[in-house]
Amino acid sequence: MTRPLPSGWRRVMLKDVLDQVYRFELLDPEKEYRLLGVRWYAGGAFERERKLGKHIAAKELNKVEEGDFIYNRLFAWKGSFAVITRDQLGCFVSGEFPVFRAKADLLSVAFLNLVFSRSDVWKRIEYHSTGTTNISRNRWQEEQLLSWHISLPPLAEQRRIVVALRAIDEAVSASQDALERGRLAIKAFTGQFQVGQGFDDWRITPLDSIADIQGGISLSKKRKPKRSPHPYLRVANVRMGEVTLDEVKTIELFPRELERYALKAGDLLLVEGHAQLAQLGRSAIVPQAADGMVYQNHLFRIRITDSESLPGYVEAFINGTHGRRYFERVGMTTSGLHTVNSSKIRKMPIVVPPRGAQERLVTELQAIQKTINSSQSVLVRRMEFRRTFSATLLQGGSNVTRKGTAVSNL
Repeated sequence: MTRPLPSGWRRVMLKDVLDQVYRFELLDPEKEYRLLGVRWYAGGAFERERKLGKHIAAKELNKVEEGDFIYNRLFAWKGSFAVITRDQLGCFVSGEFPVFRAKADLLSVAFLNLVFSRSDVWKRIEYHSTGTTNISRNRWQEEQLLSWHISLPPLAEQRRIVVALRAIDEAVSASQDALERGRLAIKAFTGQFQVGQGFDDWRITPLDSIADIQGGISLSKKRKPKRSPHPYLRVANVRMGEVTLDEVKTIELFPRELERYALKAGDLLLVEGHAQLAQLGRSAIVPQAADGMVYQNHLFRIRITDSESLPGYVEAFINGTHGRRYFERVGMTTSGLHTVNSSKIRKMPIVVPPRGAQERLVTELQAIQKTINSSQSVLVRRMEFRRTFSATLLQGGSNVTRKGTAVSNL
């Protein structure tokens, strides 16, 4: 059953509030043209390149003006919609980017852009798009956009909604900035883990001189859980500095394997292969809740055997600046997958300060990480609020006045 719209709202077809505009110019072979593209996922328009007319295959281009609404017909289903900004005045687009102008007394172009910034709208567009392949030829024609129905509030309410959602976006951006500052702080902090002047009692040693290192269990059909299922950890469970247990799968174990592969709380797990080079070699300490679990072959178990080395420090060193540089240098690429073998892991040079210095460093690092975790929690909360608040407002489920307190408390 369709939810009734608030007072003053109405369902409209876009052709009643939006006009397609044509400002096509024949190309001058010697004139330079600023050509725009539109990013996916509501990322906005951008200047893609500059070309002389003689180097452009088309005979004419459409000129845009500030406040125009444009989209990419090929990638409308990817959220490729945008409003032209002042600095893009005088730029041009090809015929694949239809240009529209909102009727100013009925529709705020910023409100319209919000409507087309939602993932549920993109999914509906994908369903209605036409083409020969699902990847790059799902064109959404102008007629389809103009026949699209939206819930439209009075112009004043549209503007209030835009202001409210921009305030939320600013809060989200502030959280993202705080999170990035925390990550940079971690990077700068771990960069000091090195031997140098004033650090005469620090030493450099191969990882296998302070730890026992072992690979995990190879997965195969015979490992399908039957008689002796046992929980095991995968690459997906090992994040940078955290073992997550939200989804733990089981594997069939054979006699005497548990004794060999069982993890202990305080062990480290290190990722042996990843599509992203920056994630190669990431490590995390095994928590108490994972004690006794086993692990797959794309992970290495590192068990500290040196009484003067702390697992928390070794984890921080591996995940830090020097560890990242090491894996970028020794990582190999096979079919798009970055990998590191056991020999490179064993030989990895570890800077080991005295135990007391390690304890101080870990304590300081934990304080920074606590701030990062807090920023991450705030960011997740704000993004979820933005998603639900946006959907409610843009579909007429509420108005800004009734939601104002929630926005101010972000």
